[in-house]
Amino acid sequence: MKGIVFTEFVDMVDQQFGMEITEAMLDSVELASGGAYTQVGDYHHGEMVDLVVALAKQVDLPVEQLLIAYGRALFDRLVTIHKIDIYRFSDSFDFLQQVENNIHKQVRKLYDNANPPTFEFDEVNGNTMVMRYHSHRGFGAVAEGLILRCIERYEEQTKLTRIPLNEQGTEVRFVLERS
Repeated sequence: MKGIVFTEFVDMVDQQFGMEITEAMLDSVELASGGAYTQVGDYHHGEMVDLVVALAKQVDLPVEQLLIAYGRALFDRLVTIHKIDIYRFSDSFDFLQQVENNIHKQVRKLYDNANPPTFEFDEVNGNTMVMRYHSHRGFGAVAEGLILRCIERYEEQTKLTRIPLNEQGTEVRFVLERS
């Protein structure tokens, strides 16, 4: 997993919970990296799981809630870091349909061994979008947060439903319904 995912997570923890919580989180787990991340480094996704579980214990919040919050924060950071003009897309449906062919394609060019999740679309019409998330990492809750923040950025009234398709969370169906 690319280091930017880790550095942004640590930054989010600093901003939302304070440096003391960040340090306690990092000190409470044995990490192969030692908890020292760089944006361009590669780290095992299991370290992210360990960090989120440790944070959940520190702040007494559910892991899933923290992952969704992280996805929301990550959306804005990725848009800024990768200089994505989200307003060149007409709405969240248009943006999300372009993630695979534009944004993830660019990520793969920038980082040789990048392995971002994939998105497939089962249905897209004026008011409904059904998309499937695939990732060996099983971070569907992070994807949910990313999608929720995307919807918010376009100031849309859209209901999002996450439906796990397996126990590992490596495949998830998202249903977006505009009101």
